[in-house]
Amino acid sequence: ALIAAIALVLLFTDHVYCLNHLRENMDKNLSRALGGGWVNFQQDFRTAYRAVLDKDFESKWHLVVARYLAAGDSLHNLSEVLTRWAWAWVSTIFTAGIRTNGRVKSENQVTKGITGPGKNLFQVFTALNEPTKEQSRDTVIRVREAARKSHPTQLETLFKSVLDLLRLHPRLFTLQMCHQQLELSLYYTTHALQLPHGIRNWVRHLDFFSSDRPHCKILVPSHLLKIVHTQSQATHILVLFPDGRYMCDCCMQENVGVVCRHYFVAWVKIPGLPFT
Repeated sequence: ALIAAIALVLLFTDHVYCLNHLRENMDKNLSRALGGGWVNFQQDFRTAYRAVLDKDFESKWHLVVARYLAAGDSLHNLSEVLTRWAWAWVSTIFTAGIRTNGRVKSENQVTKGITGPGKNLFQVFTALNEPTKEQSRDTVIRVREAARKSHPTQLETLFKSVLDLLRLHPRLFTLQMCHQQLELSLYYTTHALQLPHGIRNWVRHLDFFSSDRPHCKILVPSHLLKIVHTQSQATHILVLFPDGRYMCDCCMQENVGVVCRHYFVAWVKIPGLPFT
């Protein structure tokens, strides 16, 4: 009923499933049915979920469904709503980085703990506002630390123009998130991918541009970069376009609205990349 109501009332809102509830439902409905295969199922499910391209996800998901027949209709039901939970689709929706309602549940637990039948309305109001004030103070302190110009550190030296621009137009969330991404970018390396022999441009070689054929004159990549974490070897692909735009398979720009650490790695290595 709730899902049907959302489709009718919130016409311009994307309905995305909470990962926390998804895991809880799978644990409740599948752990007993799969028995000894439950551990392997969780690993296979995570592998499929993290697929960036829809075609890649679908191939991995079909293997999961075929491998765990004991799951019954549960996996088939999930197959009907892939666009509401699979990362290949959810990653392109702006959600401010929220994938679960865990924060709301935590706030509800706090609310239950500080309210009760023995308190009047004013006491409840005061008790509810105290945690909010503390959170606001903590946020302001963190942002001030990020905004404050410090002695020349590696971060300040590498990203001086970026930090100057961020401090010139401070926004609490943006400044804090970008500063975090700048710090994390120091632990990555980058390598340029070469076009295969006989291929003139990436559009003809890469499937994920096939849906953009009408816009191919705009979406012709100038470079493809492989961004690798120095310790875990986790790899991301960064696509650069001649007009200064970029795409990253982490989808942070689309999902959170903030430039990702992988772009900052390329920004350091390639002179002339914009940050505006």
